[in-house]
Formats: sequence, C-alpha cells, structure tokens
Amino acid sequence: MRVLFDFHRFLDRISAPNRKRNSRKAKRKTRVLRVQSMEARQLLAADLPSLADQDSIPAEVSYVDTSSLETEKGKDTTDKFENALLKRSRVANDKLSQLPSVQELEGAWKTQVQASVETALPLSDVSGEAAASLGVVNADGSYVVQVTQASDNAEFIMGTEEHILRLNGTEERISATQYTTIRLEGGDGNDSLRVVDLADTDQVFKSWSESIELSSAQFTFQAFGFGNVRAESVGGLNDRAFLYGTEASDAIIASPTETQMTRDDGTNVTVNSFDRIYVYAYGGEDFAVLQDGIGDDSIVMKNTHSTIDSAESYVIVHDVEVQQAWATAGGYDKVYQYDTFDSDLLVVSEERVRMISPSRVTEAVGFERNYSYSTNGKNDYVRVYDSVFDEAFSYETMMADTSKKNGFEATETFVRLFSGSFYSRAEGFVVTDVLEVNPRYLIGETSETGAVGVNADWENGLTDTYYIEMQRYGAELIMAGLGIANDAMTDEGISVIQWGLDLQSSDGSFPYSGDKVHSTSLFQHAVGISIEELDRFNYLPFDVSMRESWMGGLSAMTDWIINNDDATRVSDLDPFSHRFFLRAAGIKRAALLANNQVFHAEADQYLAEGVARLSAEGILAERGGFDISYQALGLKYAGEFFRMTDDAAQQESIRTLFEASLSLIMARINANGIVDMSDSTRSTEDGRDGTAKTFDYRNAIRAFLSGYEITGNAEWLTLANVCFQHDKTLA
Repeated sequence: MRVLFDFHRFLDRISAPNRKRNSRKAKRKTRVLRVQSMEARQLLAADLPSLADQDSIPAEVSYVDTSSLETEKGKDTTDKFENALLKRSRVANDKLSQLPSVQELEGAWKTQVQASVETALPLSDVSGEAAASLGVVNADGSYVVQVTQASDNAEFIMGTEEHILRLNGTEERISATQYTTIRLEGGDGNDSLRVVDLADTDQVFKSWSESIELSSAQFTFQAFGFGNVRAESVGGLNDRAFLYGTEASDAIIASPTETQMTRDDGTNVTVNSFDRIYVYAYGGEDFAVLQDGIGDDSIVMKNTHSTIDSAESYVIVHDVEVQQAWATAGGYDKVYQYDTFDSDLLVVSEERVRMISPSRVTEAVGFERNYSYSTNGKNDYVRVYDSVFDEAFSYETMMADTSKKNGFEATETFVRLFSGSFYSRAEGFVVTDVLEVNPRYLIGETSETGAVGVNADWENGLTDTYYIEMQRYGAELIMAGLGIANDAMTDEGISVIQWGLDLQSSDGSFPYSGDKVHSTSLFQHAVGISIEELDRFNYLPFDVSMRESWMGGLSAMTDWIINNDDATRVSDLDPFSHRFFLRAAGIKRAALLANNQVFHAEADQYLAEGVARLSAEGILAERGGFDISYQALGLKYAGEFFRMTDDAAQQESIRTLFEASLSLIMARINANGIVDMSDSTRSTEDGRDGTAKTFDYRNAIRAFLSGYEITGNAEWLTLANVCFQHDKTLA
C-alpha cells in the first residue's frame, strides 16, 4: 500500500513564523497591512521569535508518528488512495482553522523582516562581533566556511558591492568582486540559514533537500546541510526561486508573497517576495495549500500543475496529489479546476468546490468565482449541495430582478449555482444529484441514541413496532455532512445507521420491524450508500473495525432479503414496480462493495423483472395503475443501477424505461413545478408517521437528472429545474 502524506506531521514540522508573510520588495509599491482584529494587534506587539526559535509550533497542533509506514513506489493508484487523499483534505480544513489569520501572519512577518533588512542596509553600522575571516580560500578560488557547531545559525546578505556573512553572532564583510563563489559546508541538518538578496541584479535561488544555491551571472552562494532555510528577495526585478521536493511525501504552502516547502526528511525552505516561484514535488503523496493575496488573484489547478497568478508574483506547483486553494486575504478571487484523465467527481456547495479522482484531490474555499471543467472525455460527475440555492432560474434573471437572491441552473452544457456573493459554473460534467445541506426536514430530531421518528417511540416503550426503514435517513445526513465538511452531521448520520444495525439479528433480519422485507430493503439500500460515501471521503471515525461490522451487517441483510422475498412476494413485491428497482440497486451496490458474485446475479434478476413490468403505455404499475411519484422513484433507483453496471444490454433496458416514462411525467408537471396527482393510484396513502403522502420532489429531481444523463434528452433537465424551483424544502 502506498504511504499517504501525513498532514498532522506536516503541521508539527512547520514553524509558526515560517507560515507568515513578509513585506514586498523595497523597490515595489508599499503593501497595505490589513490588521483586522485585536488578536492581530496583539500578535504584532508580541516579541517575535528569533531565527533559532523558528521551529516552534502552536501548542494545539499534535504530532502523529508515521515512521512505521512504508512506501511501495510505482504501484497504480487504488480506490483506497483516493479516499485517503480526501481524508487529508478534511484534516487540513480542521488544522488550518486553528492557525492565525493571513492578516496576522502577514503583519508579524512584515515587522520582523523589515527590521532585519533595515539592519542589513546600513553597512557601516552592523551589530555582531567582527572577524577577520570565517573561512578559507580553496584552490579553485572559492571561499569556503565550515560549519562546526551542533546547531548553527547563519545569515548571508548578498549586496551589489558587498556581501555580509554572519555565523553564530560573528560577522564578516566580503567584497562582491573578491570571490565568484562562497560556500557554507558541514551543516548537520539542524542548522538554520537566512539568505537575503539586496543586489540590484536578478538572482536565481534553488533549494534541494541537502543544499541551496543563490546565483547571478557573476556570483554564486551555496550552502550544504541546513535543515531550515529562509530566502528573501529585496533587490532585483526578476528574481526566481526553484524548490525541489523528495521522492517521499512533501508539503507546500504557497501564496503570492511567500512559499514554503516542508519535505518528508524534515528539511524546510521558505522563499519570500520572489517574482516567480517554481515548486517540483516529485514522488510520494504530496500536499499543497495555495493561498490568495490581498489583491485580485487567480488560481488554476490542472492535472499536472497548479498556478497562482497575482500582481505580486507568479507561482507554479508541479505534481501534487492533494491541493487546497484558499481565498481569505481579500480581493476578488477566481479559481479554475480541471479534471484528470480518470473519472472525476465534482462536489459543489456554497462554501467549497472539490474535485475527487483516483489520482488527485483539489478543493477551493472562499472564492468569489469558481469554474470547473471536464475536458478529458471520461465519465465525470457533479454533485450539488443545496443551501441558499432554493430557486431555479437563469443567472440573467437574477441580475435583472434584484429580489431573486440566489439560484440553481442546469443546462445541456453547464451547471451554475449562484448568489449575490458566490458563483460556481461547471462545464462538461453530468449532474447526478442535488442534495440538501440540511436534510433535517426529512428526519426531524433524532433521539440521543440515533432513533428516527416512530422508532424513538418504540425505544421509549410507546409502541410495539418499529420500522427499520426510518433509519435510512442516516444516509442523507452522512452524504450532506461529508459534502459540506460538517462532522457533527456526519456523526449523527452514523449514529442513525448504527442504531438500526444494533437491532439486527444473527440471520440478518430485524425481527420486530413492521413490513419486514420491504422495510429491510430500504435500510439495506441506505447502509450500502453510507459505506460507499464514507469510503469515498475516508471519514476518520469510520475506521476499519466499524467498516467490517457494517459490511457484515450489509451482507447479512442482503442474504436475508434474497432468501425471504419469495415468501411475501405476492403482497409485498409484485404490486409495487419501484421495489424491483430498489432491490436491484441496493443489492448491486452490496455486490460491488463485497465483491459477491451471487449478489450480482440476484441484482441483475431484479432489474430484469422490473424492466419486464413496463407496459406499452410506459407505466410501471403501482397497485394496478400509474403513480407519478413512485414511477419517478423507480426511475431514480434504475438510474443508480445504470451507473453501477457496464453491461450494455442492461443500460439499454434502463434507457428504454426513461424514454417510455417521459411523456407520462411531463403531462403531469406544469411549468411552475406543480404536480397533478389526481390519477395517481397511491396519492391517498399515508406514510409511517400517519401523514398523507405527497410528491417526492427530492428523489424525482434525482430521477430527472439521471434521465438526461441516460437519454440525452434535455426535457429531463427542464423537469429537474422546475421541480427544484418549486420544492422549497431543498432550502
């Protein structure tokens, strides 16, 4: 198994001062400090750490040892890698939230660096003990200084006429024309070095794990064995920096003014105020945080590299598997995310836009404009998490009517979500789902143990029967919580599913549940989705032990459904066409998760029987006639199956279902999304809670999006849009 980047250890290695931004070059316009809080002012007033103390970190960031992990290079990326990459993204969100704000960091470093530069500029007034010579002249004419102490602090200031070399408090001034090369040698990896470029000429800075180099056309400075290096560009107008990673897992924090690389071997390099910065991560599973500046910035994340383009500088980062882009420092910022050559999932909410593939994860947070592109011809999907997007209408309509504050729009070529402060557009993706950010209206409040609805009454002894299907809403909580990085919601969803699994008997059944087979099949479908989503996002509390337990429960209830369906088929299955597709989708997912060929065969049989029930008029009968809500629900399950099978004949049979159903459904939904259920056979039925059943907009929208995906007929998109507009429960 490939070793994944440990973001905990990365935070533990990075010093707090090294995250902070410095002032821009002296010859450029003065940067505007934006100190916005009392905490920031206190930070500016506090004593700043010395160079020797730059390895200190915030106390709340803990160390996680990964020394026992081993890397197996050259293996193909696995699904487990995809999931673990996204776990790093989620952990990064949690840890980065503990750090000081960009303004705080920026202000503190501006104070420190400006003081250092002012000390270096007046060459006639420099503190420190003077020395005739710190090094010796080699035969090749280079000047070599040996580093001998266990932990040395060194500083090299490159000037136009004179260089300054400081080592452990001792200083030497060297004419700029005296040597063509100056070298520091003998560092043991625990040494710290600060390099400042004051020269008017353009310089190139390069950093490897064991050495660094600062050079111009006439002069080269080299240093070997320094584990903590900081390079600052004050002179020159076209200074460049090149940072090279290791074959293991490295971490990068990049911004328009400062970029830091922390390598897996513990070495750390920071570059400040260079005009162009090039970062090469090489092998391993690498992580990068890309930050904006105080102006208007653009960040582009592509398959092979990412860039930050701003007025201050241009930064390009190569070969990083997990990337987060943050827009927090101000300005009007844009981000562009591109797909990989694999099948990608785009997850869109108002707070963040995330793209997940087997080989890479990218995420953007806080940008005013988000653009995502599927360009490589694979089956790329987009999942939309609704929050304020409670109305579906065009962007032009919103701009013309200020009373419309936000919206959602799906077209044949793109999907847009927008409000007064947020805009996201995805091109080339297939929309598979519109999910609620807060699905509370489906569930109500759960009990402390995780019971939902009437099941809480059973738990409290108020009724003799529970319905295990009520616990299926845990999957909705899990999907919403994972999508918007709300751990409390995800944990609640897990507790809801676990409540149900705790009642399962050894044969896989739920003995005291009402409507046993059908209720179990609804819960079985939800458990499969929950495992699939928790795997995809690799949610940390869903550990190996819990996953094994859930998989055991899923397999047991799948077996039980298959073995007991015939006993109650006449009353519980045959009258309801949608239940064939529910069984087919749920068992197919279990087959894929468990790699169980028996389950595959059973799922295929349920699908075939369901398709065979389609009448010449396009009706999938429910209690002997047409019901629009359950016809849409059956199509929703069939759409799920379509994405889980590679069998062309099965896909064609599902396509036939959608094509036959379109006219029946369109005839009963008007342009305002109002549904005519007057001829639906089950419209007068009550739900488990005793209230009358209504049209299921939530699942209908999912079905209609699948209809467009499967048939290519844009009329399905029209249905999805008008239903989204009408359904205010999605708000």
